[in-house]
Amino acid sequence: MSMTGRWRILEMDLWDLEAIDLVGPGFIEFGADDTGGFGFIVVRGWMDCRHGERDGRPYVEFTWEGEDEGDQVSGRGWAALDEDGSLRGHIYFHLGDDSGFRAVPADEPKKAGPSAVRGVDESEGSPAADPLEREIEAVLDPVRGERKVWCRSRGPGIRCPRP
Repeated sequence: MSMTGRWRILEMDLWDLEAIDLVGPGFIEFGADDTGGFGFIVVRGWMDCRHGERDGRPYVEFTWEGEDEGDQVSGRGWAALDEDGSLRGHIYFHLGDDSGFRAVPADEPKKAGPSAVRGVDESEGSPAADPLEREIEAVLDPVRGERKVWCRSRGPGIRCPRP
């Protein structure tokens, strides 16, 4: 089984699922071109990956850079395919936290565009359909064509710039 594709993060050592999914479903994704990305809580990272095998199963090590509440962050990590078909790994923040995680294969997005990449449902009544989410959605990275900020609320500890 390949690790290429999107994986849904269900567990992390430091945070519960409610925190992981604060602004959208937590995920980690590996591309066929040795790149990838992840998102959980208000963290978004872009990865440079090196694939291999350990104990006969797919394994990847990566470095990453990204944003956490608008601050530039970086680090490293690894992920390996477990016997049960889930993905287990660890993400390290340079000079900061680190956490293990467990992920399962995610469903394929149903439509193209930034929301499909994030796996967000934009149907009426969904979190992405609220006016503030649409306002923040407009803050795009012109190079990557992705949102720079994942916030949809201004709760305690969450900084969201106005577009």
